[in-house]
Amino acid sequence: MSPAPRWLRRTLGVAFAAMTLLALTACFLWFEDFGLVILRSAARPVPLTVLAAALLVGWLIALGAHWRIGGYVLGAVCSIALVVATPLYLLVTSGTGMPDRRLLSPDSSTVLIVENDAAMIDPIWPVRLEQTSGLTAKYWDIGCINGDYLEYTGAQWMSDSLIEFTISGERVPLQVGPDGPTGTTDPRLRSC
Repeated sequence: MSPAPRWLRRTLGVAFAAMTLLALTACFLWFEDFGLVILRSAARPVPLTVLAAALLVGWLIALGAHWRIGGYVLGAVCSIALVVATPLYLLVTSGTGMPDRRLLSPDSSTVLIVENDAAMIDPIWPVRLEQTSGLTAKYWDIGCINGDYLEYTGAQWMSDSLIEFTISGERVPLQVGPDGPTGTTDPRLRSC
C-alpha cells in the first residue's frame, strides 16, 4: 500500500488542528460553568481566538515549507494582523479607563473584584467574588452596578462574611459565606 499523498497528509493535519481547537473551545466553555477561577479567563472568546489564530498561523508557516514564499507571506500577514488587532480590542474594551478594584477579605480567603467598564457612554461596574485557594478556587458573578442611574463610590469588607457597598450614598450589604454569596442580593448589585 503506497503512502498518502503529501497534500492529503497536510490537509488532514490542518483539519485535525481545527477539530482540536473546536474541542478545546467546547471544553473551556463547559468548564466555565463549574466556576473555577483558573478556567475563567481561558473560557473567554478573545484568548481562544488569539490561540486559534496563532495555531493556524503556525500550521500555515509549516505548510509554507511546501508553498515556499506564499506560506511565509500569509503567516507574516496573519501575525501582523494579530499584533494590530490586540491593542485595538484592548482600546475598545478598556471601559472607563479607571483601574479595577480588588479588595481582599480580612481572612485573605476571598477577594472582591469590582471591574470598571462602560455601556456605551455610562459606566457599569461588574462585581465578582473569587476564592484565593489555588487551583480549586471558585468565583461567583454577583452582578453589575449600572452607572446610568446609580453611583458606585466604593466597597469594603466589614468582616469575613459581610461586604458593604456605597451606592448612590447608601450602604448596600452583601452577605458572603464559604460557598459564595448567601441570602438575597440587593437589586442595585444586579441593575445592569
